[in-house]
Amino acid sequence: MTAVAGAGGKTTLIHALAARHRAAGRRVLVTTTTHMRREPGMLLNPTPEQLTAALETAGYAAAGVPAAEGKIGPLPREVYLAGCAAADEVLVEADGARGRFVKLPAPHEPVIPENTGEILLVCNLKAVGLPLETAAHRPALVGQALQKGPQERLTADDVEALARRYLARLRQAWPGRPVRLVVRCDGTPEQQARARRMEREEWQ
Repeated sequence: MTAVAGAGGKTTLIHALAARHRAAGRRVLVTTTTHMRREPGMLLNPTPEQLTAALETAGYAAAGVPAAEGKIGPLPREVYLAGCAAADEVLVEADGARGRFVKLPAPHEPVIPENTGEILLVCNLKAVGLPLETAAHRPALVGQALQKGPQERLTADDVEALARRYLARLRQAWPGRPVRLVVRCDGTPEQQARARRMEREEWQ
């Protein structure tokens, strides 16, 4: 089971991973422990039997409970566990960022399921050059960490510093579980090179 946290491309990453697993013939469950954008074809309020049947017949299910603002929320525990038992791969969006590119977690974040095998942390270099209050979720928390005001623009070093802090938090809170950084970017050679370097780093 893979939990995806952070900001700036969690849902896109989950879709890409789901497509890869499905192409390999694996049954895939996509869900959330917080909130996730509702999309066509999602199973809403499924019973354990309905979720299991969807995974067995279609090989894929994205499921949750209807929530405000066109989103879905977490499945009840018994439904989630039934889905995990029926799926070969489970992908969970475990963090919220309201469409922003970077974040630091509040004390209650992220919401990592107890059966998680791997945690992926997403950040996005598209934040570079944007005002902090525009690019960051929980801008007050991010501003305090970086010693920057809401109108100051973020640098690539800022994004990297935030990633280091979040990774340290994850590794402290969930020791022994693999934590991997996934860096999104604008596609320019400079950002691509920085993203790949950040992903290769051994973050300590």
